[in-house]
Amino acid sequence: SLGPKSEDFTSISLRETMYREVLWNSQFCLVLNGTSTVNSHRLVEVIMHGCIPVVIASDFEAPFFEQLRWQDLGVFLRPQELPLLRDLLLQIPEELAM
Repeated sequence: SLGPKSEDFTSISLRETMYREVLWNSQFCLVLNGTSTVNSHRLVEVIMHGCIPVVIASDFEAPFFEQLRWQDLGVFLRPQELPLLRDLLLQIPEELAM
């Protein structure tokens, strides 16, 4: 057979829909290093879906850092600070996280 079967496309579409639904319904979204740096589609994706980005990286280079105050737009931790994440998120006032 050449290429994926039609049920493969349906399965991918369903997973994509569910993923986007989770993003739309999340207050905070993790942005982790993957195959590239965190300055990838994942950062843009979480912002487009209304999430507050929670960037876990030791090498985050904020795009448009001269124009945007990233410290006001997201949460930034190095991987070794990950144990602090829960307490840090709980300290964010609800009105700021909306």
